Amino acid sequence: MTNVMDVFVQAITKFHDVQETEGDMHGERSFKVGSQEFLHIHGNAKLHILLSREVKAEAIAGGQAHQHPYSPRSGMVELHLRNEDQLAGALEVAKKSYEYVRDRN
Repeated sequence: MTNVMDVFVQAITKFHDVQETEGDMHGERSFKVGSQEFLHIHGNAKLHILLSREVKAEAIAGGQAHQHPYSPRSGMVELHLRNEDQLAGALEVAKKSYEYVRDRN
């Protein structure tokens, strides 16, 4: 049986020019467009996603994401993806991140 994180990863790796690499921390999975990371995954449920300041504020205000716990002033947000009900929202935020990073390259 495929878990929700596997479905998420399958979807984001279909974005144009996305590469999965090993992240900076042990066991972390990093996803980049060009040389720039747009999100990474810790374990089976925790996502850290890079957003513009405006989109970050909207995602937090709308309840789609939370401040990054260790770097609240960065552009990173944190999401927990535990079930299929959360998948569409997580993919929406990931797509915004991808477009933000892609357009900066």
